[in-house]
Amino acid sequence: MNATAAIREVGRVALTDVNNNSGSNITVSFGINGGGNSNFDFVDAFVWDGGGVDDNFDTAENWIGDIAPTTGNAIYFDATSTKDCTWNDATSFTQVTVDSGYTGTITTSEHITLTVGIIVGDGTLTLGASKNINTALFQLDAGATFNATSSNAITCTGNIAVNSGSTVDLSGATFTAGGTGVQAIDFGTKTILALSVTNSTALVSVTESFTSTTLTTSGASVAVTAAKTITTTNISFTNTTFTSATPASAWLLVVSGSQTVTGVTVSDSDASGGNEIDASDGTNTDGGGNTKWDFGTTPVVVTVSENKNDKAGGALALLLMR
Repeated sequence: MNATAAIREVGRVALTDVNNNSGSNITVSFGINGGGNSNFDFVDAFVWDGGGVDDNFDTAENWIGDIAPTTGNAIYFDATSTKDCTWNDATSFTQVTVDSGYTGTITTSEHITLTVGIIVGDGTLTLGASKNINTALFQLDAGATFNATSSNAITCTGNIAVNSGSTVDLSGATFTAGGTGVQAIDFGTKTILALSVTNSTALVSVTESFTSTTLTTSGASVAVTAAKTITTTNISFTNTTFTSATPASAWLLVVSGSQTVTGVTVSDSDASGGNEIDASDGTNTDGGGNTKWDFGTTPVVVTVSENKNDKAGGALALLLMR
């Protein structure tokens, strides 16, 4: 069977031995590929086609097949339509992919909740004021533009990967790494508002330099890639272990503002680029290889034995500090 019509999209159909001769691939959303088909793109996701009278996410006609996504579905934006989208649906979905060829702007008026992840490879995603993202994976590729400028919380249970070639404004973004498995954080040398690491069950790796206003850790185990720099104004470290991903090779910490450091074990941290880190409350452990960290003084008692020529007799105890 040959297909020559100018149609570019179909949804929820089963195709077998169909040859698309129209000159461009046809996107099939949630279709069944029975084999023997040519020049079709089968996508297991709801694909934005912008066919509705408005740009609302929840308008059925804006999706291939004229059916709006529902709970647990996957969402896909690509060159099928570059029409802007207003994300006005608070439903929990599995994942969102903004693929190459989508050059429109997605603006959120509701929170985005995902069980798998979000990958932005093209176009623009702008979070509305106080609108948040809860996801596993958070990934911005080189072609992405992403804006989070107004009290936006981005909570991730998986990896955070921001390509250095992406165009971002994260001045209002507070990220939380709160998973239960191993997580990797790469902000691509970008500047964020804040990062909170609350993953207390698995290693969190910081693989690239970044800048923030606030860095908070609680009950975490953090490994920083050697020679990478965390630059932050304020720190609050509680019951956290910091190490270098390459033992005996320093990672860099630059702090210029307030500090709370309690129950911390740290090694191979060079803080010489900023203020000295005050870890002197007696609860912190120097794991070695640290620069410009103050772990306080440790009392050492030295006892001088009795001098038989000393008429007063007895022993002299000296309390030294180191």
